[in-house]
Amino acid sequence: MSTGSKRGEPIRVGFILEVQDWLGGINYYRSLLSALSLLREPGILPIMFAGSSAPESLTRNFDCVKIVRSEVLETKSPAGLVRRLARKVFRQRDVVLDALLRRQGINVLSHYSGALAPGTPLKTIGWIPDFQYLHLPELFSEADLMMRKAAVARVTDHCDRVILSSEAARQDLARVEPRALEKSRVLHFVPQVDAGEPASSVSELEKRHGFQGPYFYLPNQFWAHKNHRLVIDALADLKSRGIRVTVLATGNTCDHRFPEHFSGLMERVRTSGVEECFRVLGIVPYGDLLSLMRHSLAVINPSLCEGWSTTVEEAKALDKTVLLSDIAVHREQNPARGIFFDPTNARDLAEKMAALSASLESSAINSEDSGFAGSYSRNRMEFASGYQEIVLKLFPSRR
Repeated sequence: MSTGSKRGEPIRVGFILEVQDWLGGINYYRSLLSALSLLREPGILPIMFAGSSAPESLTRNFDCVKIVRSEVLETKSPAGLVRRLARKVFRQRDVVLDALLRRQGINVLSHYSGALAPGTPLKTIGWIPDFQYLHLPELFSEADLMMRKAAVARVTDHCDRVILSSEAARQDLARVEPRALEKSRVLHFVPQVDAGEPASSVSELEKRHGFQGPYFYLPNQFWAHKNHRLVIDALADLKSRGIRVTVLATGNTCDHRFPEHFSGLMERVRTSGVEECFRVLGIVPYGDLLSLMRHSLAVINPSLCEGWSTTVEEAKALDKTVLLSDIAVHREQNPARGIFFDPTNARDLAEKMAALSASLESSAINSEDSGFAGSYSRNRMEFASGYQEIVLKLFPSRR
């Protein structure tokens, strides 16, 4: 089937869902595709490709688009084996995936980090979420560093466009691949925050998750760069001064690079004597996440590095106060109710938590349903139209 883009027909854009346990990537796709479905004059038709055995619980996240299932995307299937062998023969060129996409009439493969068949008519759009390895090299092994650098090189060498989530990331790109700046585009991510999601009351949340009273909310994965240690140290500092506040933390407790990271954090909680102050709830349903955020004193993001923080964007959408580390990308996100702190200074965070806790009436906070910020719908539409513009400009004859 021809992949040529004809005037009057929508441009068919493919997305590949291969990494099923990457919550950040799944949420990014879900948010982008749902935003695209809101466009009044769509010029593109997104299509999601998934493995033949991808669970329904996963694909339900993408009910707004057509989903094509294929054994090509199953690592252990015969077709998947042929794909791997072909990549070796063709020097990492993914000729089997290319053939699948062309059979489906795809014009553009988006958020891709490899190379398709030599001479393919398909356009490709790469995505580099962040350059964490530049800022925190100590968190990577030599092998991981080489792998990250090679992945960036593949995207910048082979893709027709490169999407970055922030201007801060674009400055990083200028350091490592300055020749790719011309093909790069910044697209600010806006998460899908479901306005129809029923909000749980504080009493329901307390009963379900076993806590009581006012709290700060920290919804980050327990990865080393997320900097939970600083929050634990801030709680210990507050306790030493007779000030007790509670932090509820949710997220995946497994850091594949540092398997002992979470147990080390919990040991620090115990030795600091803040077991009652730092409560880990683990992975919670998204409805609970939003409800916990709505009813919190404030949201905290202490991260040392971010691509474009979903936590901060969700807090912005709900018009919540957010305590956030003073890093370049958080400044760029610029939440209206943002309070910045030094991510290396636990006392700085402790002082700001104490001030907020003292100034906010817990009864008012706990009965609050903050609703949605007035700018949320506009930001979401800008996210969708900005992405569509990136795609359309790959086909100037269509415009």
